Amino acid sequence: MKIVLSNIDAEEGHEFQLQISKTLENKILIKDHPFFNIIIAPAERKIIAIPKSRVDEDTYDAQKDLFDHLFSKGLTVVGSEQGGTMFGSIEARFPESEDVYPIKALLLAIAEFIESEKELYDNIKKYEDDIEEWYFDPSEEDSTELGEIPQGGKKGSIPEKPYGKYGGYFGYFY
Repeated sequence: MKIVLSNIDAEEGHEFQLQISKTLENKILIKDHPFFNIIIAPAERKIIAIPKSRVDEDTYDAQKDLFDHLFSKGLTVVGSEQGGTMFGSIEARFPESEDVYPIKALLLAIAEFIESEKELYDNIKKYEDDIEEWYFDPSEEDSTELGEIPQGGKKGSIPEKPYGKYGGYFGYFY
């Protein structure tokens, strides 16, 4: 969906694209981020970041970066960031304003955040694809044919019976 916002901080004609849906509860759902969805709840004056099904170690940091970005723009109430009711979600309140429409300002700031993070996530995706290709389709230099390297009688440094003949005799295993 292409969105054109005007009258935000006296600048005209901000254009950006976001994947936005409106829920049955009249909340705005933004699905552009690879790690989490963003919900703007105008009635409760809340912004909620809910992890997508593939949660990993980078999700929390990405959510924190979003709320740091919104805070730096003055779009969240100081100290309102907290864990949400869903597992892994983070939420914050946004203030009311008579000068600026908060929803428009939030949409613009979220679009800026997603655009600024796009290159990072594209690089992460490319790296993951390259690693997968390297594992499953290695080059001639990084692979050997079956039987090319003969099998030895003993491989590695760990002995076959590391505790010796009576390793568990006294009931101790280390």
